[in-house]
Amino acid sequence: MNIIAVETITDVTPPVAYDYLINEGFTTIVDKEVGYDGKVYSDIQQATALGGLTHGVTKLEITAAYAGIANMGEYIPPVFYDRVYDHDGNLVIDNRDPSERSHRMCKKTTAWQLIDAMKDVVTSGTGTRAKMQSGIKCAGKTGTTSNSYDLWFCGMTPYYTASVWFGYDSNITVNTNNHKDMWRDIMDAIAQKEGHSPDKDWDQPDGLEKTTVCKMTGLLPTSGCPTCTDWCDKDHVPKKRCKGHTNSIRICNESHMKATNTCPDTTEYPITYDDQGNMTILGAPFEYDQNIFTTPCPIHPEAEGGLGIEAWADTGGVISNVPEFQEGDDVTFYITANPGYVISDVKVDGNSVGPVSQYTFKAVRGPHTIYAYFTATGEGGNPPPDPNTEAPTEAPTEAPTEAPTEAPPPDGGGGDGG
Repeated sequence: MNIIAVETITDVTPPVAYDYLINEGFTTIVDKEVGYDGKVYSDIQQATALGGLTHGVTKLEITAAYAGIANMGEYIPPVFYDRVYDHDGNLVIDNRDPSERSHRMCKKTTAWQLIDAMKDVVTSGTGTRAKMQSGIKCAGKTGTTSNSYDLWFCGMTPYYTASVWFGYDSNITVNTNNHKDMWRDIMDAIAQKEGHSPDKDWDQPDGLEKTTVCKMTGLLPTSGCPTCTDWCDKDHVPKKRCKGHTNSIRICNESHMKATNTCPDTTEYPITYDDQGNMTILGAPFEYDQNIFTTPCPIHPEAEGGLGIEAWADTGGVISNVPEFQEGDDVTFYITANPGYVISDVKVDGNSVGPVSQYTFKAVRGPHTIYAYFTATGEGGNPPPDPNTEAPTEAPTEAPTEAPTEAPPPDGGGGDGG
């Protein structure tokens, strides 16, 4: 999605992105230029993330930049010959040693992560037609400008990097996917001729750590988070914890705070999350801050004996969100361990029910709690962390092993940034 590229260049700032492009060998971009119309043009801008450039780029230079990624972050300026001799047979230019002209354009870990992401482009993304029929591992990126005036596929194998561009000197719409087919067919022919092995892959560098995060925010997961497990640079493993996810919130129409079970007039609003885990109430006709999600209505206090169920899960897995239910309903929760973890215990209202994968509260007529614990070592589960303490990424914080029975579980800690 283009918005991801724009958010990224905004986060790192356009000047930093521009410096990276210079370091990646692009010579056609400009920091400031006065055009024939007297206007000042610059590629230090957000549109650069989408290819909105003053002069564009050449196919040679963009291929060299992708080759720098394929070379695990080592940029080597392209040349068209390796040696030049004079008429007497003396060697006057020697380009055979690329280390003499190469430099590092990004970390090895960054390059490997980019390659790993771009493998998905050809296996399940916009570039599936470029997937090599020879079985050679490949990665790449498609590119399409407005009105399909330019069609790109820049791709790489562990052996070679190549780019294909379709377009005209003037802006004419090109309706085809043949640029991906062309890249595939050329690279397959080279692989067959040179005997490339389908087993060859990019070596994973040191400095990466497999981490399970919340899919929605990229932070450490908590109860109800949809999760995924991927490789992170060990220096950038998330340390903040996601605040958890609910799909909606019921608001008291009088106080404009989180409704209690005694609020007479309420409205249910959908919730979205930003990449820092902060929630936004969609369609709210009033101003609010993040306290609205945790502060109950002060006008209508919660009646004792309410139907609330508090669900909490350790960082090794997830527990399903509290569903909508009425008094007397059966309410079922599902517990799932993340890869590499097992369920070590589930405690209901402070009492252990064992390492169950689901639990049903029968005919609910009062408040309950359900806590899920996980372990990767076979030892006992860990208690909920102190909500005022940032959870560590290496080891659990020492705390009593017995879950609290009076106080509600934590919301997963602070965490308003990653």
